[in-house]
Amino acid sequence: MSLLKRGAGLFRTGTEQLGNVAKLDAQDKQANDQREMARESQNAATMGQVTGIGAAEGLRAAREVGAPLRDSLSTLNKIAPDAGTFSSAKGGLFYTPTGGEAQAITAASDIASVAPGVVDGAIAAGTEAVAVESAATTAIGASGTGGAGATLAAAAGPLALAVGAGFLLNKLFS
Repeated sequence: MSLLKRGAGLFRTGTEQLGNVAKLDAQDKQANDQREMARESQNAATMGQVTGIGAAEGLRAAREVGAPLRDSLSTLNKIAPDAGTFSSAKGGLFYTPTGGEAQAITAASDIASVAPGVVDGAIAAGTEAVAVESAATTAIGASGTGGAGATLAAAAGPLALAVGAGFLLNKLFS
């Protein structure tokens, strides 16, 4: 009889030990899952941070794409504000005289024939006609570079670099 009791006791102890091993295995799996979730969360946070930095730099670069055009249009419009306004649309420079229709300016030398009031107003204000042609040349050159494609291209570089750096940081520290 004592042999049967001893066998039953060992069976019960073995069953308890297997239960304890199963509990420890479940706790270990849970801890591994938590570490993996923390690692993925950290990777996502790193990517979010570097993407934000890249986007900020990309937006700054995108704003700078149109700066030469904005500056030259501002200069042209300040020279003789009463004569009309200069604008840029669809990759070209246009002059709209006060009360008139928009006329395209394809070369700086066109400014005297298309916008004579601007040249006369500039000379009356003490500005040389060469300064008007120089501002027009800058505006004509810049009007073809400020489109949506150029803006996206300027923003894409810093963003791509930031995403690449974030990927490398995640690989390095995981």
